[in-house]
Amino acid sequence: MIPMHLPAIMIWGGIGIRGTTTLHLIRGSTNSETYIEILGENLLVTFGMLYPDRYELQQDNARPHTSRYTKQWLSEYGI
Repeated sequence: MIPMHLPAIMIWGGIGIRGTTTLHLIRGSTNSETYIEILGENLLVTFGMLYPDRYELQQDNARPHTSRYTKQWLSEYGI
C-alpha cells in the first residue's frame, strides 16, 4: 500500500560554468532562516572560490527566497 502523504524533500544546489556547489537535502519545508543557512554553508564557500570577483544568484519567488530577512542577508553579502 502506498502512503497517502509522502515525506517532502527539497534539494538545493548551485551550478555555474566553473563548477557546482554540493547538494543540500532538506526534509520537510524550509523557511528564511533555513534557506540562509543553506546559502551560507554551500553558496558562499563554493562560489566565493570559483567566482571571487562576482556571481549572480538566480532563484524563484518562493517565500524563503523573497523574504525581507533573506533579501537583507543577500544584500549584506553583495549577492
